[in-house]
Amino acid sequence: MASGMLHALAGVDEESIALDFLLSRIGKEPAREQLVEFALRGSGAKSADAPGFYNLISLKRECWDAFVEELNKVYGGWEGYVTGTLGFSQEDVVTIGKNLRGE
Repeated sequence: MASGMLHALAGVDEESIALDFLLSRIGKEPAREQLVEFALRGSGAKSADAPGFYNLISLKRECWDAFVEELNKVYGGWEGYVTGTLGFSQEDVVTIGKNLRGE
């Protein structure tokens, strides 16, 4: 999620952000079993077969799209979240974007 936020603030297109999210599983695969156990403990689910748990631990495009849709509804997008919830100013957002793009 943090990577998606930084990509968005840098001006990366939504399709590339979603692809990066999906590709993030590659780096986590060697530790997947441990991460599933960690998620089980943290979620309170009784097993990996618990309703909704599989979606929680799976990287699927529709899950990312649903997250972004809710982010847009609740916060007006990443910028709205960064300014409204994290407390950054619009000027800060512009500066962060420039820094991320190396300008």
